[in-house]
Amino acid sequence: MARKTRSENPIERGKALAQRIDHQYFKRPHPWRRNMAVLSILLPALSGIALLIADFRHDGDKIYLPGPVSTQHTFFGSHCNECHMQSGKDIGKVLDQKCLSCHDGPIHQLQTIHPSGHIQQQTVNGKVELINTPGCVSCHFEHRGHTQLARLDDGSCTQCHSDLHRMDMKKPVVAPHILQFDGSHPEWAVLREKRLDDTPFRLNHNLHTDPENWPEEIKKAAIANRSVLCNQCHVQDENGAHFKPITYNAYCISCHEMTKKFSPAIEPFGKIKFSHGDPKLVVAEIKTAVSAYLLSRGGQPASLSADRKADTDDTSGSKPPPTVDKRSSEQWVHDKVNEIVKPLFFPETPQKEQKSCLKCHLVNSIDSNGVIKISPQKIPLVWLTKSVFNHHTHRGLDCMSCHTQATDSKFTTDVLLPGIESCQKCHAPAGSARFDCTECHLFHDRALLNSKAQRSIVDMEKGSYGTLQVTTRLRTDQENDAIGKSLSDAENTRIETLKAAHLEWMEQEGRALAERTRTHTERSTAPSAAQTEPATKTPEIKKAPDVNTTVHALPEAFNVKCPNCGKIWPNAKYCGRCGIKLIPGSK
Repeated sequence: MARKTRSENPIERGKALAQRIDHQYFKRPHPWRRNMAVLSILLPALSGIALLIADFRHDGDKIYLPGPVSTQHTFFGSHCNECHMQSGKDIGKVLDQKCLSCHDGPIHQLQTIHPSGHIQQQTVNGKVELINTPGCVSCHFEHRGHTQLARLDDGSCTQCHSDLHRMDMKKPVVAPHILQFDGSHPEWAVLREKRLDDTPFRLNHNLHTDPENWPEEIKKAAIANRSVLCNQCHVQDENGAHFKPITYNAYCISCHEMTKKFSPAIEPFGKIKFSHGDPKLVVAEIKTAVSAYLLSRGGQPASLSADRKADTDDTSGSKPPPTVDKRSSEQWVHDKVNEIVKPLFFPETPQKEQKSCLKCHLVNSIDSNGVIKISPQKIPLVWLTKSVFNHHTHRGLDCMSCHTQATDSKFTTDVLLPGIESCQKCHAPAGSARFDCTECHLFHDRALLNSKAQRSIVDMEKGSYGTLQVTTRLRTDQENDAIGKSLSDAENTRIETLKAAHLEWMEQEGRALAERTRTHTERSTAPSAAQTEPATKTPEIKKAPDVNTTVHALPEAFNVKCPNCGKIWPNAKYCGRCGIKLIPGSK
């Protein structure tokens, strides 16, 4: 008898299996299903109770924080009401008034056009203005745990600066299309427009960066590190951002000591020591030294002649005896002071100029007492006025790795600012330094900071960046020629004015001395009361000795060629295009 085999038809086999399953199994009670039903009710109830308990605790609102606040705000990070509105139509929002109650956030620019269309009240120069500027929270995102909330993404800047416009429809004063630092950012304006340093001073960086010109101990260190030479004069300020102003007494005196290089040798009293500073003080110190010398030798010029006669007494008669000086004491002191001051204030040749005040300084004018007026110094401390720079953070770099022009600069007019390519070597994707917008730029205008917040908080980043009034348009050749001619004419006029003023002063001093000598002679020859009746004849007035009124004759100016730009200037001391001092050549 044949065996019964299993059906090979899958449909029949499925039906056979289905008949063996109880289709009402889920309706019968089971421990697992019962426990799941209890938990689905109990767990939500317990969670709700826990939330209520946590909400009534003093720090219960932490559970609502979407993330940690920035480092500067951690001291009130759990107090939502410090920033978020708690009632009204703006409930939950962070309004600018909340931020401005602690921080002074002045506007970026009065003519700002921002895509948000947000209008904000700002106090500008004491007047409330409605400014189209973004709200604080549109750029400063909280609850991300930032170390510094002021660090922003470039998108916050490029949303305007990628296609910059002004509300008054004028052309922007900065580049209108900037997307990133290592691509579309323009060269610094001071270099792009080829501006010059117009500081009225004479300085040669090429000489000062040569170790051979420095003392031996500095020379040895400078051979290994050339920045040692820079640090002798350029010393960082307390914040480390910029450098302290360079003064003679602080930095120059160690090499350019007055008594060694600028004190003229005048017989018979040798070198006179005087201080660096106000020319009036220099003249006063020289006059004091000359008067003291005369007083120590009898107080009369005639006594000086007698001393020299005794010192040079020659029995052989080969030398004539010295003549007796008949000048008054006042006139002798005046002549000697002028004799010393002349090479200091009015050098006769370019060679003698190296031992005078004019070696470094430019003379502005001459006062009524024959004393020169030095042009005040105005060395700019900040060249990039629209950015923030800190030298201290770059202390690991050699100074001349950025300021490469310093070793070749021979003129004060040279601006030794590194170009943008020098910065992009490090501040780029391939470099090791940040290159985002906020690394160098600030949104809020520091000039409008009023520091009158309702509550006291840590002040904003300290630092002041002076404004430098400069033109923003490149001059044409015609304008340069006109300026050059004006500078040349002004220089010639200035020299002639100095000569005339000095000559007039000498003539006035001569007449005054003659009048005082005449008065002194009349008093000494007048008869006393005990003598007989005075003669009816008018006594003859002795003529005062002639006063030397010669003035230093400045050398003639020649048609000279500028070694920098090649332009020829007639009768000029300085190039009108480059501003550098010209060396006289042939006519």
